[in-house]
Amino acid sequence: MSLQAKIQELIKDIPDPTVRIDIASTISFLADIYTMHSADEDEVLKDLIDVCYSVYTVTRPDLDEKDRRQLAEKKANEIMIAIKMRGMTRRMASKYSGFTLR
Repeated sequence: MSLQAKIQELIKDIPDPTVRIDIASTISFLADIYTMHSADEDEVLKDLIDVCYSVYTVTRPDLDEKDRRQLAEKKANEIMIAIKMRGMTRRMASKYSGFTLR
């Protein structure tokens, strides 16, 4: 699943469009920082967990803190994988930008 799809899945239950945009922008910013090598994976993952936990605090108030934290960690790891996949695509496109098929 693409990064955008993962973000949409995370924010789908947030009723306020402004908040959804803010969350999506934050995650996209973290993805860009990771892709540009301005932050390492552990830093970005920690921030993604915080963002996901905040979202689940609003959208899943029925869960206790431990379950909410586990759900946030799982979603953050999924998002991190999508970020890495996006970065891989960009690196390969850059690496082979002058290559032509015959």
